[in-house]
Amino acid sequence: MAWWVYKCNRSSEFNYRGAWEPHFTNSLASGELFDFGDCDIVGSDELVVGDRVLAYQTDENTLVGIASLIEWDRDGYMLFRADEALGVRMYPLKKGDSRVAILPQFRQGFIRTFYPMDDSDAKYLIALARKVRDGEVTYRVSSFPGVFRRSRGAKKRGGAKRVHR
Repeated sequence: MAWWVYKCNRSSEFNYRGAWEPHFTNSLASGELFDFGDCDIVGSDELVVGDRVLAYQTDENTLVGIASLIEWDRDGYMLFRADEALGVRMYPLKKGDSRVAILPQFRQGFIRTFYPMDDSDAKYLIALARKVRDGEVTYRVSSFPGVFRRSRGAKKRGGAKRVHR
């Protein structure tokens, strides 16, 4: 099993539009598989059944969730199962966590593309995204340029907010 990041954009100017969120909502509610993409997607030739995909909606800067590739005959659409919804904005994660900030999959790049991701990076990002989603960790970007505040709650060193410049 390999990890991938798939970037899509609802408002693309390149005659391609895609949105992860409706697929996740329907698949998680019903348990049904959904098709998303086809064999012409950049990087898709390396995917195999069982691979897991981090669904990234670039126009909303949101890590929508985790999906698994269930079926693909390479002549048509890929069938995915939504495993977990995350719904976490990437900008605060990138600004607040140095390891996430350097992940190349979330830098500017082509949409409609599968980007391979290291297993340890994927697990780290997912664990952090779950904490943010569940309110265990909060990241807030200050309104002042160059200032960022990170709050991890009262358990860590009294919950003091650190300012990074």
